[in-house]
Amino acid sequence: MKQHLFLLIILLATQVCIAQPTIVKNDATQVLYIGADNPVTVRVDHYKPAELIVKVSTGNISKTTVPGKYKWTICESNDSLAKIKIYCGKQFIKEISFLLLSLPDAVLSIGHNS
Repeated sequence: MKQHLFLLIILLATQVCIAQPTIVKNDATQVLYIGADNPVTVRVDHYKPAELIVKVSTGNISKTTVPGKYKWTICESNDSLAKIKIYCGKQFIKEISFLLLSLPDAVLSIGHNS
């Protein structure tokens, strides 16, 4: 009986942890790339995507046709981090930082199958 109760508690705790909303995530990787369009999803529990105001520390961010989806373009930056701030009206909700990396140089390969 104690084993069943313990397993039930573990299962419920796992469900509560998993149910927490992801507020901001980069759709492709854990970093943002300078010189590329970075797809970003912004979701906040209990708020509609249309209610949110998204501001970034560097570059430009624009909404896509899908609610909650954005395109964050960073042309250049001297910083190693880029920050995104989320508001609902004037109410600040959260700030998230992303690591910034430059795109690697293109390598030309002739006669090589990848």
